Amino acid sequence: MKTHNVKSAALAAVFAAAAALTGAAQEAAFTLNLLSYNVRVPAPDDGPNHWQYRKDAAAKLFSVENIDIAGLQEAEVGQVQDLLTRLPDYANIGWGGGNLNGLECPVFYKKSRFTLVDSGTFWLSETPAVYASTSWDSTYPRTATWAVFEERATGGRLFFINTHLDHRGPEARNEGTKLILKEMTRLRGGLDAVLTGDFNLNLSHNLD
Repeated sequence: MKTHNVKSAALAAVFAAAAALTGAAQEAAFTLNLLSYNVRVPAPDDGPNHWQYRKDAAAKLFSVENIDIAGLQEAEVGQVQDLLTRLPDYANIGWGGGNLNGLECPVFYKKSRFTLVDSGTFWLSETPAVYASTSWDSTYPRTATWAVFEERATGGRLFFINTHLDHRGPEARNEGTKLILKEMTRLRGGLDAVLTGDFNLNLSHNLD
């Protein structure tokens, strides 16, 4: 198994930043700078922490840390557009333009380094192919966005998936996690995998 050296960048505002590598097929080794970032929706009562005052710093993080691939949570359409305007070397997937108030989980990637081979989004529910579907004790519809990237220089491939688990429902977190692991096994095709997300968990939580 080839190994990938991963450097993860994070902000204090990130509720849960994680990157997990799993065993995989024979691929060229390469180094990645990864980011998991809950950007927080532009809530009107955030005062000096409102998105309009944070967007330049958020974009600067990508440049300073030389981020290759980032999984975002709570990114509304205006926030995605603000970042893309400031980051012309990046493209994004997983934001379908629906009225979901930041509940989709877009993935940003550096176009100059990676080619997008395949991608998709599924819903954390008993009917994952049904748009905005919910199950269990979910408060809101939750998604996971996945992609297969190929590094232009080496031809090495990587499976990447990003999610945001429910903030209230323990059953939804448990079942959503099981679904994500099941879909990762089905979709990654033996490739090394990275999982990022806001998992709404701490060390006191147990997943069944």
